[in-house]
Amino acid sequence: MNALVKKEIRLLLPSWIVAVLLAMVQAITRPYDFYVASLLFFGLTMMALTTIGRETSLNTFSSLLAQPTERLRIWQTKISVLAGAFLSVFAVWLAAFGIAFFNSNVDANDRENSYNLFITISLIATATFTGGLWATLLLRQIAGAFWLTLLVPAVLAGFTAAFLAENHSDNALIAVLCVVLGIYSVGGFLFARWLFFRAQDAGWTGGIIALPQWKFFAAGDATGSARKLKPISTLLKKEFQLQQVSLLGAAGLLVMHIGVIVFRSNHTFVRESAGQLLTSIFWMLWLVLPVIIGAMSVAEERRLGVMESQLCLPVSRRVQFVIKGFLALFLGTLLGGVLPMFLEAVTHNMIFKPADHGGESGVLKMLLSIVALSAWLALVSFFASSLARNFLQAIGYAIATFIASVLLGSALINGRMFFVDYVPVHSFLPVIIAILTVIVVLPWLAYLNFKNFRDDWSLWRRNLLGLVGAVAFIVLMSTALYNRAWEIFLPVEPAHGPAKFSLTHPPVLRAETYGGNLLVQLPDGRVWFDSLNDFGSEYQEKPVRAWLHQIISPWPRSTGPQRFINGSNWVCASAQRIDTWVEIVNPADQKSTITNSTAHIPITGYAESFGIQPDGTLWISEKSDQNRWTADKLEKFGAETDWSQAGGFRLNSILLLKKDGTLWYLGTNHVDWKHWPQSWPGLRAFQPRQMGNASDWKEFFPGGGPVVKKNDGTVWSVRFNPETGLDQFHLTNLDEIPPQKFSQRGGGMESGAFIRNDGTLWIYGDFQSRGQTQTPQVLQSSAETNWVAVAMSWQLMVALKSDGTLWKWESKNGNPAADFTKPPTRLGIHHDWVAIAAGFGEGVVALAADGSLWFWPFRKDYEYETLLKLPKQPQWLGNVFGKTD
Repeated sequence: MNALVKKEIRLLLPSWIVAVLLAMVQAITRPYDFYVASLLFFGLTMMALTTIGRETSLNTFSSLLAQPTERLRIWQTKISVLAGAFLSVFAVWLAAFGIAFFNSNVDANDRENSYNLFITISLIATATFTGGLWATLLLRQIAGAFWLTLLVPAVLAGFTAAFLAENHSDNALIAVLCVVLGIYSVGGFLFARWLFFRAQDAGWTGGIIALPQWKFFAAGDATGSARKLKPISTLLKKEFQLQQVSLLGAAGLLVMHIGVIVFRSNHTFVRESAGQLLTSIFWMLWLVLPVIIGAMSVAEERRLGVMESQLCLPVSRRVQFVIKGFLALFLGTLLGGVLPMFLEAVTHNMIFKPADHGGESGVLKMLLSIVALSAWLALVSFFASSLARNFLQAIGYAIATFIASVLLGSALINGRMFFVDYVPVHSFLPVIIAILTVIVVLPWLAYLNFKNFRDDWSLWRRNLLGLVGAVAFIVLMSTALYNRAWEIFLPVEPAHGPAKFSLTHPPVLRAETYGGNLLVQLPDGRVWFDSLNDFGSEYQEKPVRAWLHQIISPWPRSTGPQRFINGSNWVCASAQRIDTWVEIVNPADQKSTITNSTAHIPITGYAESFGIQPDGTLWISEKSDQNRWTADKLEKFGAETDWSQAGGFRLNSILLLKKDGTLWYLGTNHVDWKHWPQSWPGLRAFQPRQMGNASDWKEFFPGGGPVVKKNDGTVWSVRFNPETGLDQFHLTNLDEIPPQKFSQRGGGMESGAFIRNDGTLWIYGDFQSRGQTQTPQVLQSSAETNWVAVAMSWQLMVALKSDGTLWKWESKNGNPAADFTKPPTRLGIHHDWVAIAAGFGEGVVALAADGSLWFWPFRKDYEYETLLKLPKQPQWLGNVFGKTD
C-alpha cells in the first residue's frame, strides 16, 4: 500500500467510523423506519465531503496539487478509496437491514415499505457520493457544500414527484426517481472530475466564499462615524454573520417546504403511497439545521484562525460563550423544530392526525417532542463544536455524542432501543435526571473547552472524566431516589392513636359497587362516608396536577366529603359520589375532549343518600343536588314502616327488602347521563315497585350488586324487569357464602372470598377464565379458624385475624387458585385492625382501632406507574373522627 492510499484512508477513517455506527443503527430498528435514512445520510455526507473538504480545511489541497504525481492517479486513488468506503458502509447497513427484517414480523405493506427504504438508501448513497465531490471542489467550503449536497437532490426529487405523483403509480414514481438521480449522479461525477483536473491552487472565489455583508449590520460602518454598537451587539452581529450559510440554507428549505405544502394541499395522494409519505416527512430535513448551526459555532472560527484573537477581546470569555451558546440553541430550536412544526401543524400534516396519537393532546406532545429533539441536537452539536478544529470534525463528534446518548438512554429505559413505540412510565425518573444533568454538564464542559482549548490528551481527559462522572451521578441519583433512600431513617409504619374501636363490637367497613365509595358504620349506628378515586377528583383537577399525582402518588385519594350521614341508629345507610365519564358519539353541544367522533363527557357530583331507621322507615335526601352533600338533610319517604334493608342497585336506583320477605325496586333504568343531573328528577319522583311475588327473601349482599339470599340459603342474582317485575338466576355453589363476611373479586360476584361461620377462609370462582363459568369452584384458602374478615382484589387478598393482625396473599403469576391457597405473609406490624374492604383498584383499605383508614396496595401493579418506588408505609386516607371537609 503506497503513501497516497494510506493518506486517503487516514483522511476518511474518522468519518467512516461514524458512518458505520450509523449504519448499524438499522439492526435495532424496524426494517421500514425511514428515520434511519436521515441518520445514515449524515455519515455518507461526511465521507463524501471529507475527500476534498478536509484537504481544503487543513489547507493541504494546494500542496496535493503540487505533488510530482499525475492528477489522474490522485483522482483515481481518491475515488477508489471513497468508493470502497461507501461500499463497506452500504454492506454494513445491508447486513443490519437483514437482521432487522428477520427479527420483525412484517406483513405485505411492511415489506413494501422495507423495499422503499432500500431504494431510498441506495439513492441517497449515489447522490451523496457525487454531490459531496463536486460541491466541495466548486465552493472549497464544507458548510456551503453540505447544503448543496442536501438541497440539489431534494429539489430534483421534489420536482419529479410533483410532475409524476398524480398520474403514475408508486413503482413508476420510484423508477423515474432512480433515473433522475442516476443522471444527476453521473453528471455530478463528471462535473467533479472536470473541476478537479482544472483546479488551481485557490478556488474560484479566491478561497473561502465571502457572502455580501447584510445591510442591517452594515448600517453603522460608515467611515469616520462614531461607534454606535455595544460590545454584546457586536458579538451578536458576528455570530449571525458566522451563521450566514446556515441561514441561507434555512431560507432554501423554507421555500422548498412551502412548495411541498402547496403541492400536498392541491393533490390527493393514494393512501399510504410513496408520494404521500415523502411529502409528509419532508419536515425531517429541518433537523439537519440544529446540527449544522451548533457545529459551526466554535469549530468554524478555529478553522478560520480567529478564535485566539477573539479570546483577547475586552469582553469576558464567559459573556462570549453565553452569546455563542444562546444563539446556537435559539436558532437551532427555532429553525430545526419550531418553524417546521408550526408549518406542519397549521397545514394538518397526515403524520400528525389526532386519531393516531390519542387525540389533540397526543399530537401536541409529539410536536413538543420534535422541538425538544431539535434543541437537544443543537446542544450536542454545540458541545461537539467546542471539541473540534473544523466544521466537519465537529459534525463527526456531534454524531458520536448523539449515538452515545441514545445508548445511554436505552440503558436508562430498561434496555429498550431508539425508534420504538413506547417507553415504560416508571423509567421516566432516570431520564428526567439524565436530562437535567446533561443540561448542566454539557454546557459546562463546552465552556471549559471554549476558554482553554488544547488539542491534546488533557482536553479529552477532562471531557471523558466529566461525562463519566455525569453518568455515574445519573445512575447513583436515580437508584437512590427511586428506592427512597431516606426511608432508612423512617419507621416501618406510622404509629396509631388511642383505640376507639374493638373487635368485640367492630364497625362495618364496606366498599360500594359504584364510584369507589367507602362507608363505615359505627356500632352506635352512625355512618361515615368518603369517596376514593385513583387520581383524586380526576375531572375537577387541572391535567398537569392529575398527571403528577398519577406518576408520583397513584394511590386512591379522598374526593370527599369524609362526613357522617345525618342522624344515628341507622339499620343501614348509604351515600354515593359519582366521578366517572360517559362516551357519546358525534357531540353537537357538549364541552368535551373529542377523539375522532367520540366524546368523553365527565360526570362528577353527588348522588342521593338514603337509609333505614330501626322503626322500619325509609329516608332519602331532601332533593338531588350534584354539587352539594345532601346526606345532612334526609327526610322520611313514604308511610311504610316495614323496611329492613336498602342498598345501592345502580346509580339511578336502589334495592329494598321488607320484613315480610318481599323485594322492591325504587328508581329507573332510563337516565340521560349526557345531561345529568338536569335530566334526573330524583329518587323521590318514583314509587317502589315489587320485584316478583316471592316473599322468602332474607337479605342481600351489601356492595355485591343485585345478589340476594333466600330463607332456604340459596343465593340469586336479580334484575328488575318492567314487564315481569323480576329476572332471577340461581348462583350455583355460592349458597354457603355469608353475605356479611364475603369479598367479591373485581366488580362482580363471579369470584371472590368468604369466611364460614367456623372461622375458616375460602375462595371461589373459575380464576383462570376470570369468572366465565356458571359453576365456580370453592377452595379452602386457610384451615385456621380465627379469621374474622377478608378483602380481595384481582391480584391481592388480605384477611383479618381475631388478634387484629393483617395477612396477605399475592397472585404474581396470574394463578390465583394456587397463589391464594398458599400460606400467607404478615402485612404490617400493628395488631389493632378492626375492619377491611376492597374495591379500590389493586389494593385493600384497612380501618384501625383509632379510626384511621389506610390503603395497602398490590405493589407490583402500582410501581409500574410511578416515578418512585412505593413507600414502605401504607397510605393514610383519613380518620373517621377527623376534621371534615
